[in-house]
Amino acid sequence: MPSYLSPPPGNFLQRLLAALLGAAVLIGSLFLGAVALLLFAGLGLCAWLWLWWQRRQLLKRAGAQPQTGRSPAPGDALETEYRVVATEPSQDATERKPGA
Repeated sequence: MPSYLSPPPGNFLQRLLAALLGAAVLIGSLFLGAVALLLFAGLGLCAWLWLWWQRRQLLKRAGAQPQTGRSPAPGDALETEYRVVATEPSQDATERKPGA
């Protein structure tokens, strides 16, 4: 015989009320979750926009151009000097025999 924390509803009216109450709790929790998700998404969007605006203002005060995400033009490339350190393996590595 199964044991319950509380006995199951006895008559049809009690079962119907329990089902309606369960459905109302389920629907209410879904709406509450959706509202919480929208609230957190809205707060996150506001925070991102505020940070973006502050960065924009700082760049404007510094006189820098904000980055647009475009690829650099051919004349915008950074040119520098470099030195080749080694192009071939060193002689020490070629003279050694494996296992020695």
